[in-house]
Amino acid sequence: MTHANGLTNNQNQQLPSVRILPGRSALAPVAQRNETPNAQEHHMQSQRAAQQPAGKTKHPIAGILGTVFIFAAAGLLLLRMIAGGSTAPTPEYMPVTTDLASMQLREDVPVVAVVTADWCAPCQALKKNALADERVVELLSTRAQAIMIDGTDTAKASPTLQRLGVRFFPSTIVLRNGEPVAMVEGELSADSYLAWLEGQL
Repeated sequence: MTHANGLTNNQNQQLPSVRILPGRSALAPVAQRNETPNAQEHHMQSQRAAQQPAGKTKHPIAGILGTVFIFAAAGLLLLRMIAGGSTAPTPEYMPVTTDLASMQLREDVPVVAVVTADWCAPCQALKKNALADERVVELLSTRAQAIMIDGTDTAKASPTLQRLGVRFFPSTIVLRNGEPVAMVEGELSADSYLAWLEGQL
C-alpha cells in the first residue's frame, strides 16, 4: 500500500530509527548506532567530562607550592633558632613606640628613629652591636633624641612606617622639624654606624 508521502509500508519499516543527541538540533538527526555497553559507557563518560565546569578542575601544582612554602618558612624559623636569633634588649636610652605621632619630638636636636622588628635577625644584631657601642650611645644620648620604632606588627605600625618611608628592616632615619632628612638601611658595624650618625648630627 502506498501512503500520501509516496512510501510503501515496506519502505516505512526500513527507515532507520533516529535519536537526538545532547547539543544537536532536531534539524540534524543522527542515525542510532549499534554500540556495545563498553562503548556506550565510554561515550557517556566523555560527555560528562566535557560538561564539567572549568572552575572545578583540580590543579595539583597549587598544593605542591603551598607545601613548599610551609617547609621554607619552617626552615627559616629553624635556622634563626639555631643561630641564636633571640630578641635583643632595647637600649635603655631609647623609648619604644609603634606610633611616632604619639611622641613629643624635640626641636632643638635632630630625632633619630631606629625601626626594628622582633622577627628581624639583622635588627637584633644592630641592637646587640652598633646600638650598644659606647660611642654610639654617647652620641645619641647627647646630640639627638633617639627613638625606637617597633615594626613587629607592621599593620599597627603602618602609619609611622609610611610617614618615614621605611622599605627595609632595620632602618635608621634622621628627622629635623618632624620631617625625615636622611636614612640608612640595614645592619652596619659600630664604626660605620657611628660615622654615618656623625655626618648627620
